[in-house]
Amino acid sequence: MKILVAVDSFKGSLSSLDAGRAIASGLLEVFPSWDIRVLPVADGGEGTAAVAQFLGGKIIPAECQDIYGRLHAGYWVLWNDTAIIEVAVASGFVTPDKRLRDGDATTSYGTGQLIRQALSHPDVSRVIVALGGSGSTDGGMGLMAALDCDFFDQDHNPVKPLGRYLGRVMEARIQPITKPLIGLTDVNVPLTGTNGAVMMFGPQKGVPSQRLNSLDQDMAHFAQIVQGPNHHWDDIPGAGSAGGMGFAILALGGILQSGAEVVANWVSLDEWINWADWIITGEGKLDSQTLQGKLVNIVTERSHLQNKPVVAIVGSRAGRVEDLYKKGVRLIYPIVPGPLSLDEAMTNARCYMRDAAIHVGFTLEQCHP
Repeated sequence: MKILVAVDSFKGSLSSLDAGRAIASGLLEVFPSWDIRVLPVADGGEGTAAVAQFLGGKIIPAECQDIYGRLHAGYWVLWNDTAIIEVAVASGFVTPDKRLRDGDATTSYGTGQLIRQALSHPDVSRVIVALGGSGSTDGGMGLMAALDCDFFDQDHNPVKPLGRYLGRVMEARIQPITKPLIGLTDVNVPLTGTNGAVMMFGPQKGVPSQRLNSLDQDMAHFAQIVQGPNHHWDDIPGAGSAGGMGFAILALGGILQSGAEVVANWVSLDEWINWADWIITGEGKLDSQTLQGKLVNIVTERSHLQNKPVVAIVGSRAGRVEDLYKKGVRLIYPIVPGPLSLDEAMTNARCYMRDAAIHVGFTLEQCHP
């Protein structure tokens, strides 16, 4: 039997390749004759640069700031003539136990620094920014500020690029990027509103509950100042990605694309699906966001077009995901064997992944004609 393994990274525990290899190890332990191919994939978040590196890209070290303005050893990947930048490198998500300030006191400035350095590299003709995994909620003001954009208050004083100061901006001077700029999104959310950057993701990034409505209003105000009356970038799906960095990329003259779709094309996913009898995909948490452009959804849709069955091996499952079954998923298998702490689950993720693959393997063997 021919099995394609294309799973997303499990945040904080396993890269896409590591997770895929753990699955392959479990399958081959019980079915050593099976032909298994592990494909590194990503959805426009963490792991996107690693896929480019796997395909021949080179890591370029670069100093930048984190979401609190501290100096940070970052990097980007040079792949042919393209710079691949992950916002998670400079402006990445910070767990509650390591946060220094509330989520509205963060900045995306460091990601702008990486973009600036990549643009100055002689071999770079375009820049791709993977927008998943961010920890900032500043409407992308920090990113733009690092790229020579200026923001002023009513007294014409410069405004510090933090989320909590979005409402102070009364004038914006935007400098469009001269090279192609592409943002890869992993969620199709607008900038503001019920399903926007603040209301959807602010709580998990440390924005106080009593600040959500006012910060969302401040971000809407900021968007109107930046885009003026002739543009509506804030309504474009993906503008709310990375705390508003999707909006910033649009304001700088860039475009947004589905990260999972783009990476799938990089690795020739359709050709590998055609080769396989079964496809195994997965991610750390399967929930309602999975259906909004996440990797599992893209792999499932592309497999369905070729009438190929799919199994999803996941860290956990939450909410209703019936649409995945309608698209051809035959089994959703959470790897956690029982009640345990998050730390334990992440520490032993490789072992749990391998054990889950063994059980999945027996299921596939019974289903295969």
